[in-house]
Amino acid sequence: MPEIDFCGKRGNNLGIMRKARHKRANIAATKNIKELDVDLENTANKPYADDFQSVIRPLKRKRGRPRRYDPDLLLEWRDHLIWFLESNWPQLKPAFVRINNQSQILTILKVFAEKGHSEASFMMTHIESLWAFLKSGRFHGDPRQIANAMTGAGSMSWRRSFDICGRKAYRCAMSVHRHALPDYINRRFHDRYTRLRQAKTAEKVAAILKAVRSHDPEIRRLKRDPEDTLKIFNGLL
Repeated sequence: MPEIDFCGKRGNNLGIMRKARHKRANIAATKNIKELDVDLENTANKPYADDFQSVIRPLKRKRGRPRRYDPDLLLEWRDHLIWFLESNWPQLKPAFVRINNQSQILTILKVFAEKGHSEASFMMTHIESLWAFLKSGRFHGDPRQIANAMTGAGSMSWRRSFDICGRKAYRCAMSVHRHALPDYINRRFHDRYTRLRQAKTAEKVAAILKAVRSHDPEIRRLKRDPEDTLKIFNGLL
C-alpha cells in the first residue's frame, strides 16, 4: 500500500473526499427529516382510530380455550381467604368439620361478617358452592382446601377453582397461621401432636420435635422456637 502524504497533494485530495462524503450524508439526513415531518403531519390529521389501526397489529390468538381469569388476582384473593380461615380456625373449625347443615355455617360466618370480614360475607354469598364442596368428600379438615375451592366462586365452579388453586405451581407460600398450627400438626403428625399438648416445658417440646424426622417447613419452624411452640399448643398465642 503506497504511503500517504497527509501534508501533500494526496492529503489534500483525501480532505476533499471527506468533505464531499459529509455533504452527501447531511443532504440525506435533511431529506429524511423532511419526510418524517410530512409523515407526522399526515398522522396528526388522521382520526384517532385510523392512527392506531396503522400502528397496532392484531395479536395472534393462542390455541385452545381462552383464559377467563387472571391468575395473579385469583391467587391474591385465595391468600386472603387462607389468612381469614386460618387466623380464625379455632372458632370456625366446629362448623366446618362437623357439617350438619348450612344454617350452622351461616351463623358463624355472620358473626365475622358483622365484624367487617369481607371474606366471611363472600362465603355467605356463595354458601351453595361452599356447602357442595364440604359435602363432596374432597375436604379433609384443611382450611386451605376451603380457600382453594371458594376462591373462584361466582366465576367458576368450586371444582375448577379447587384444581387451579391446588396446583403445585400455585401453592400458597405463606406459613400456616399460628392459630391453625395445632390442627395442622394434628392432621400430619398426630402422635407428636398429642405429646406436644401434654408438654409443660420448652425443653420437653424441643425433645419431642427433635425426634421428628421430617423436612416439613412447619416442623422446622416449630423447632426453631420451642418457647413459642409451647405457647401455641397451650393456647397462649
